[in-house]
Amino acid sequence: MAWEIINDPPIIDHKLIADSIKIGKKVIIQFSNPRYNKALLKDLDSLCAVSDANLAIRFYGHYQSGFDCKALKYIPQVKSLSIDCLQKAINIPELSNLSNLESLAIDIFELQEDDIIGSNNFKTIKELRIGDTKTRKLDLIHLKEYTKLEKLSVTGQTRNIDVIGDLCILDSLRLNSISKVRVDFINRLNRLKLLTFLLGGRNNIDEIERNHIEHLEIIRVRGFNSFNNLDNFEKLKFLQIEDQIQLKNLYFSKQLKDLQNLRILNCKNLSSITGLENTGKLNSLIIYKTMIEFNAFIVNALPKSLQHLGFYTDKETVNKEIKKRLESLGYNKAAFLPQTGASL
Repeated sequence: MAWEIINDPPIIDHKLIADSIKIGKKVIIQFSNPRYNKALLKDLDSLCAVSDANLAIRFYGHYQSGFDCKALKYIPQVKSLSIDCLQKAINIPELSNLSNLESLAIDIFELQEDDIIGSNNFKTIKELRIGDTKTRKLDLIHLKEYTKLEKLSVTGQTRNIDVIGDLCILDSLRLNSISKVRVDFINRLNRLKLLTFLLGGRNNIDEIERNHIEHLEIIRVRGFNSFNNLDNFEKLKFLQIEDQIQLKNLYFSKQLKDLQNLRILNCKNLSSITGLENTGKLNSLIIYKTMIEFNAFIVNALPKSLQHLGFYTDKETVNKEIKKRLESLGYNKAAFLPQTGASL
């Protein structure tokens, strides 16, 4: 879905916002400082009353004063709310009075209210993003009562993290900066389609058994050095592995018959990718800054389904020669250098 972001608006343009939502955009109205007033927020709330969760309100920054949650009194109809990228905030309990929430992001570094996600009005939301805190004591045990939660992102918080396995309709999970905990609770998430590991540290994800995940990202996970259970992700359509300097090889078996898009980015010690001929539906492949030698790689068997092949080194002159070779072989080279990093 395309986004339209409106920064610190002095007035609320109802027609512009309604028209954007009508054509399928998600409109985010965001405030970086407390220049808004009661009248502006009430006007925005009147628009929230007739809009769905594709109209989102965001409060972030507020670097000098911090964010005062009393402002939320004037937007009781908000359905999608982000209070994030904040050092501090006051009057946090005001969040508990928002009875129409469907989507919530809360990311306040100096948050002291460790049980805030236990608020009764949160238990029916569909999307939740929990940010990092100074103490990392936010209690995830309350998530077991989130019976409608479909999308979850957790950064830094591990207290009772295994309760995530009880979220029976969860289809998207992003684990950011999560270290030193097992993730076998993922095996209980039978509807999970998207899984991201970003930052944090672990050697592997071997405890994940056969699953129905279609989209997997492993990005900048410290110490990640093997992917021996790749076969267990037999429903994969998209795989991105990025900034994994200890990973040395990957093998693709016939189990990954649905894989269509593969991105291996900045894995500087990766010297071997084998079995790609087994991925019968692979359409797009990007290999970016690895130890793989192009001339040795290109003579290997590749799937007949492959149309887009991008191969990049850290030398621009070499990249130009590779591009010519790929074009001569009939591949449509990826039109752009890969944008690294997960989108949250």
